[in-house]
Amino acid sequence: MKIDRIAIHDYGPIKKFVLKPGHFVCIFGQNESGKTTIVEAMAYIIFRRNPQGLRYGKPADVVIEILADDRRITLPSRKKIAQLPIGDLAHIMYIEAAESAIFDRSGGEHFWDSLKALLSHMDQDISFTKIDAKIFNAVGLTDRRGEWKEKKQHLVEQETLRKEQLKKYITEMDGIEKQETELTRLVEYHQENQHRLDSIEHMKNYRTYKQLISLYDEYTDLSNQLQVYERYKYEYLNTWQECEAARKSQQRDKDKLETTQREMSELKEEIGTLRKQEKRVQTEGLHACIMRAEDEVRIPSLVYPGIICVAAALLVAFSFVSGFLKVPAFVLFGFSCIFFIFTLYRRHVMLTLVTEKDTALRKAQKVFPDVNSLEEVAERIETMRDETIRKETLLQEKSKLTEHLTQAIEQSRSDQKLSEIRDKTGCAEIADLKQKIDEKRKLENNMSIVHGKLAGMLHEKDDRKWKRMIEKLHQEPPEDDIDITEEEPTRSQIKQVQQKIDKLKSDITIFKETYKAKFGVESEYDAFIEYNTLTNALNNYELEKKAAHAARDILKQMSIEYDKLLETIITGDDSLSDYFHFVSERYIKVEIKKQDFLATDNSNHVYNVNDLSSGARDQLLLCFRIAALKRLYERGSFLILDDAFIFADWNRRSRLVKLLKKYVDEGNQIIYFTSDDHTRDILKEAGAEIVPI
Repeated sequence: MKIDRIAIHDYGPIKKFVLKPGHFVCIFGQNESGKTTIVEAMAYIIFRRNPQGLRYGKPADVVIEILADDRRITLPSRKKIAQLPIGDLAHIMYIEAAESAIFDRSGGEHFWDSLKALLSHMDQDISFTKIDAKIFNAVGLTDRRGEWKEKKQHLVEQETLRKEQLKKYITEMDGIEKQETELTRLVEYHQENQHRLDSIEHMKNYRTYKQLISLYDEYTDLSNQLQVYERYKYEYLNTWQECEAARKSQQRDKDKLETTQREMSELKEEIGTLRKQEKRVQTEGLHACIMRAEDEVRIPSLVYPGIICVAAALLVAFSFVSGFLKVPAFVLFGFSCIFFIFTLYRRHVMLTLVTEKDTALRKAQKVFPDVNSLEEVAERIETMRDETIRKETLLQEKSKLTEHLTQAIEQSRSDQKLSEIRDKTGCAEIADLKQKIDEKRKLENNMSIVHGKLAGMLHEKDDRKWKRMIEKLHQEPPEDDIDITEEEPTRSQIKQVQQKIDKLKSDITIFKETYKAKFGVESEYDAFIEYNTLTNALNNYELEKKAAHAARDILKQMSIEYDKLLETIITGDDSLSDYFHFVSERYIKVEIKKQDFLATDNSNHVYNVNDLSSGARDQLLLCFRIAALKRLYERGSFLILDDAFIFADWNRRSRLVKLLKKYVDEGNQIIYFTSDDHTRDILKEAGAEIVPI
C-alpha cells in the first residue's frame, strides 16, 4: 500500500500542489512555505483527523489516491477503508512535527487493543474490550466485576426470593401437623437438658471454689517462704560480680605493673650500655676521624706525567739537533716538570690520607669490632644514637604506665565491698549467694504464677481482698458426681433445640395465619406452576452469565495470542529492539510493560520511555512504527514523517536515514517533510527524491 497521488488546491497558503510521489520522497521547504499545511491536509484526508486542530479549517479541495492490493482508493471517500488506521492508530503511519507519541497517556489501553484488532484484520474501531463490553451489556452484567447490573440484579433477587417463598409454601403445606408433634417432643427434651445443665453448673462452681482454696493456701505458703529470702537481694549479686571483676582487673593491673617494672629495668641496663659505647666513641675521637675519612681518596698515577716529561725532554734534544723551536721546547719541558712535581705532591697527600683512614678504622674497631669500613662506623654511631633515643622514650612511656597502674591498684575498694555483702547475706562465696538467689527467683516465679491464676479467676489483683472474695463463693458439695465434660454438648443441644422450637412455633403460626395472604397463592397447583416457571428463568440467567464469562475467557486468550504477535514487533530480527540498537548503539533491548516502553542500555540499566532524552524517545518510537508497519502490512505500506529527526544528533540522523532506506528497499514508501538543510542533504545522499515547495 502506497500513496500514488497528492492533489491540494486553494488551501491556506497552498494554491496548487500536485505530486505523484515515489517510494522515497523528501518534501523540502523553508518555514512559512506551506509544508505543515500539506501535512495537516494529508493527515486529515487519510486518517480522518479531527478538523478542529487544523489552522485553515476543513480542507475542501484535496484528493489523495492510494494503491492497495491492486486497487486504487481515492480519498476522501464515504466508504470505510478497513486497513487504514484512524484515531490513535494513525500515529503508526504519521509523525507530527516535534510530537513522536503514539497515543495519549489516557488512551494507552485503547491503542494496544486497536493495534491487536488491526493485526487480526478486524475493524480497528472494534477492540477486544469493546466486544467484551457489548457481550456483558447484552446479558446485563457489569464490565469490571462480572456481576449483575443493578436492574438485572434486582430482577434476579426478586425472582429468587419469590421462588424461595413458593418452595417454602409447598414444603410446609404437608408438614404442619408433623411440626406440631415435633414441637411437643422438643419442649420435653429441652427441659431435660436444662436440668442437666444446672447440675453441671453447680459442680463447676464447687470445683472452682475448691481450686481457689487450694491456690490461696499455696500462695500464702509461698509468701511465708519468700520472707526468709528477703536478705538475698538481686543487687547484692550484681555488686558481688562487679567486685569479682574489679579484683580480677586489679590482679591484671598488678601483673602488668610487675611486667612493666621488669621491662623498665631491662631498658635502663640497655640504655646504660649504649651510653658507655657513646662515651668510648667520644673518648676515641671517632667523630673527627670519620669526618676526615669522608673525603674522597684517589691516588694519582705517575705514568702520564712521566710520559709527558720524557716527551718534552726529547723535544728539547731534537731542537738542539734541528736548530729551531728551542724556546717553545724549553717552555713545554718546564711545564711538564712542574706538572710531574705537583702530581708527586698530590700522591703523597693521598697516601697520607689513606694511612689516617686505616688508623681511624682501627680505633673504631676497638669500639665496634665487627665493622669493616668507616662508612659502617658512621652508620653504627647513627643507629646507636637513634636506639638510645627510642629506648629513652619507651622508658618514659612505661614510667607513666607504672604510675597509672599504681594509682588504679591503690584506689580499688573491692575487698571492702565484698566484706560488707558477706556480712549482710551470710554467704562466704558468690556461688552460695547465686544458689540463694536462684531459690528466691524460683519462689517468686511460682508465686507469680499462682498470683496470676487467682487474679484471673477472681478478677482482682489485690491479694488482700482474696480471702473475703473466696469465702463469698462458698459452695456445698453436690449430691451426685456429675461429668462436667458434657457441658458444651449439653449447651449446644439446648441452643439447637431452642432454635428449632422457636422456628417451629414461628413457622406454624405464620403459615396458619398469613402464608396464603402474604405470598398471594390461590391454590397449591398455581404455586407449582409459578415455581417451575421461575426455576427455568433463573437457570437461563445463570447460563447467560456463564456464557458471557466463557466469551470473556476466549477474548482474553485471543488477546494473549496477539500479545505474542506484538512481541515479535519488540524482539527478534527487524524488530524494535534490533532497530533501536542500530540507531542508538547504546540500548540493547526494549520491552513493553504496563502498556509502556522500557529500554535497557549496555550497562543493563533500565529506563522508562519518559526518562529518555527527547531525541532518544523520538528515535525509539520511530523504530517501533517501522517494526509495527512491517508486521501489519507485509506487502508494504507508507510512512509520513514531519521533521522526525529534529532532536537527533548528526550520527544518529545518519543511522536513522539508513534505517529508512532499508525500509524503502523492502517495498515500503517514505514521505519526509523537513525545513532542515542537513536532513534534506543526507536524505538526498540516501537516494530520496527532493521535492521543493
